Amino acid sequence: NKTEAMETARGIIHKNPESPVGYVALATVYQGGNEPDKAIETLKSSGKGKDATVALMLGNLYSLRKNHTAALEQYRKAEAARPGSDQILFQKANVLHAMGRKKEAEAEYEKVLRLAPGNALALNNLAYLYAERDMRLDEAEALLKRALEIQPDSGYYLDSLGWVYFRRGDADKAIEYIRRAIVAMDHDDAILRDHLGDAYLMKGDVKRA
Repeated sequence: NKTEAMETARGIIHKNPESPVGYVALATVYQGGNEPDKAIETLKSSGKGKDATVALMLGNLYSLRKNHTAALEQYRKAEAARPGSDQILFQKANVLHAMGRKKEAEAEYEKVLRLAPGNALALNNLAYLYAERDMRLDEAEALLKRALEIQPDSGYYLDSLGWVYFRRGDADKAIEYIRRAIVAMDHDDAILRDHLGDAYLMKGDVKRA
């Protein structure tokens, strides 16, 4: 019930305008209604830009809009307000990765894993960055095996491990894991198909590639 949710959120703002809670609630309603611009304006108008929750949500909204520069600025504000948050560091790493700032992204994922060693997404993303840069491949393999212990049926993690084997020149293992990844996914994925084609090409199977 969007109307009732908006009324409730506005009531919270009216009762306690100094708290960020109502603004975050209202922005969440707009976000859920696929109105990210209104969600952004709500948070910006709150005057609570230094609050970690507000800054984090703004960063996520900007990231959805592919405005990575604005997202990174908000994640930095959130980090300043709430130092040592693995959630904020993870989002910051993601946006740095999306911006192509891979070394900085790696450093942030490494911080995340020091704080939250069981963060499977961070394990995967860091390993994939290593593979993309063709470096520390043994460590990348170990990271992905840890991620798969946590989520053994993740198509993305299986694909990442296959890509590490590809980078190591092991076409057979690359094909094995990438094919398993495709089976595990609930939809077909162009990147996985591209990876599988590359692995078949490495093996010399041009027709399958």
